[in-house]
Amino acid sequence: CGGGGGSGTIRVTQPGIDGIITTFESIGPLKATRGNEHHKGQLYVAGLPPDTGNVHLYRLFAPFGSIGPKGVHAMMTTEGKCKGIAFVNFLEEESAQLAIATYNGAILPDGTAMKVSMKQSRGPKEQ
Repeated sequence: CGGGGGSGTIRVTQPGIDGIITTFESIGPLKATRGNEHHKGQLYVAGLPPDTGNVHLYRLFAPFGSIGPKGVHAMMTTEGKCKGIAFVNFLEEESAQLAIATYNGAILPDGTAMKVSMKQSRGPKEQ
């Protein structure tokens, strides 16, 4: 059984894990969850410390359920520090509700409280 670059072989052209993810998002298996703003498991997280990164968010939230590809996003300053807010996109709303029940209102060492809630969709502003 030899496979010398036949038509069934996928070639990843960008370096690193991001290259692999980008390639597969564009062709199929991960496409269903990419850019899906309509699933009901989107969380808004606030009160995070400046050293928070995406990997930390994943470690905090993954125990509650499946998170979509690129489903954690800490908002960063140009200096590479977390602005204190992030978004986590669970595939299931139940997972998001469990995370809210666990983390919302938790008091951090500096005295601030973590805020975890369902992300509000941006609709037309009411007058």
